Amino acid sequence: MSKTNITSTISKTITLIIVMCLTLVACNSVPKSEPLPTQVPAPQLIDLDPSENDTNITATSDVYYETDKFYLLIDEGVTCPSDIATTINVIMDELEELSKLSFYPDSIPTPEDGVAEIKEPWSQVIEDKDKVCIHFKAEENTIRKGETTANCVTIFAPFYNTNEYGLSVIAHELTHLLIFRNAKVNSLVMLEGIAEVYGDKACLAIDGFPICYESYEYGTGIIQESVTAFNSRDLFTSEFTSSPNKKAVYQYGTAFVTFLFETYGEDWLVRYIGAIEINDIHSPEDIALELEDIFEKDVFEKFAVWYQDNFERFRYQDYGDDDIVLALM
Repeated sequence: MSKTNITSTISKTITLIIVMCLTLVACNSVPKSEPLPTQVPAPQLIDLDPSENDTNITATSDVYYETDKFYLLIDEGVTCPSDIATTINVIMDELEELSKLSFYPDSIPTPEDGVAEIKEPWSQVIEDKDKVCIHFKAEENTIRKGETTANCVTIFAPFYNTNEYGLSVIAHELTHLLIFRNAKVNSLVMLEGIAEVYGDKACLAIDGFPICYESYEYGTGIIQESVTAFNSRDLFTSEFTSSPNKKAVYQYGTAFVTFLFETYGEDWLVRYIGAIEINDIHSPEDIALELEDIFEKDVFEKFAVWYQDNFERFRYQDYGDDDIVLALM
C-alpha cells in the first residue's frame, strides 16, 4: 500500500473515532426523562359543626379543621365525634385556666423533645408553623397511645374517641404540649404527674366523664408502702428507672403533683415553671433542689407523710357496676 493510501486510511479512521466520540458525548448530554414525583393530594378543609343528626364523622380522605387555637389533622379512615373540635377547645381552655399557663406564651422554648417536622400531606395546608397541631392517626401503636412535641400532639387509633379513656388520653397529651411550650426541661416524674392531674381535671369540664387516671390502669396502691420520709426524695430523683412497675413514675407523679397543688396553692405550677426556666436545670436532682428552694426544704418528707394519709384517694372505687370512678377530689 502506498504511503498516500496509508495516510488516507489513518485520517479516515481518526475522523471516524472523533465522530463516534462526539456522538457519544451528544447522547450523554441529552437529559434523561425521570418520573415526576407523585403529588400527594392536599388535605381538604372540613366543617366540624355538630348537628342533631350527625354524631360522628368518618374521614374519606385526609382532612383538616382549623380554629384560632389549633389545627386538627384527621387521617383517612378515622371516625371521630363531630363535636371533637369543641371538646378540644374546652380542654385547652380548662388547662390554661387551671395551670395559669398559655399555649401561646410570649416566647416558646425549644424543649428536649424538640419540634415535630410538618410532613406531607399536612405541610401543604399548615401556614402557621407555630400553631398547635393535633393529629388523629389511623394507625395503631402497640407501645403508646399518643406522643407529643412542642408543636404537635399525635393520638394513635383508637384513642381519639371521646369516651372517658380516650378523652383522658387527649387531655394528657395536650397537658404535655402546654408544659413543653412553657419549659424546655422537666423531670419525668413532674412531667407525667402534671399531665395526669391537670389532664383529668380538665376532663371534668365535660359533663358525664369521670376522672380516669392512666396511672392506675396496671394496679392500685403499688407504691403505697414504698414511699417514706427517708426515701421519697431518692425515689423522685431515680425516676423509678429500675422499678419493674412501669407505671410507678405516673403513680408517684400523680400523688406528688396533687400534694403540691393542695399544699402550696393553685399558683404552684406557675412558680415552678418560672423557676426552672430561669435557672440552669439539667437533671432530676436539679429539679429536686429547685422544688426545695421554691417550696420548703423538707417538701419530700412532707409529701411522704401526706401520701400515707391520702393514698386511698388514689385507688379505683368500684360501685358495683361496669363504671370505674377514681375518688380523688
